[in-house]
Amino acid sequence: MKRRRLASGLALLGALGALFLPQRLAPAREGLRDIRVVARQFTFEPAVIQVRRGEQVRLRLVTRDVVHGIYIEGYDLQLQTEASQPGELVFRAEQAGTFRLRCSVICGSQHPLMTGELQVQPAFGLWQLGLAVLLAAASGAWNAGGRRDAQPG
Repeated sequence: MKRRRLASGLALLGALGALFLPQRLAPAREGLRDIRVVARQFTFEPAVIQVRRGEQVRLRLVTRDVVHGIYIEGYDLQLQTEASQPGELVFRAEQAGTFRLRCSVICGSQHPLMTGELQVQPAFGLWQLGLAVLLAAASGAWNAGGRRDAQPG
């Protein structure tokens, strides 16, 4: 009985620990992640940028028409570009969540509509969540088996 409870407790600890395994064990990009954003009146392409928490990102902003800028709310970062001078910004995506991008240079009548999103995904992968669920289920099954054996019958 004590052995089963110990094994059950260890499996549960393993399930919780699986959620906090280092990101290096999950498939990850090495080095600097390059993302090219093209600014045109009145859009960013791509409009949604997805990265993983902890990634180092180099954002390269180019324009095809007038001067544009990009401001990342929540990170308080910005850069500016014009046709002959692409802009570049390097940062580490430390905060998970969705952050609004907006043009930081007045570029015409629809300037306020020139927005996008930076989506920073959590650092743990689905494989870690699956492993945690599997270990928790194993813990529950092991523990339930121990209770059945302990009942008179």
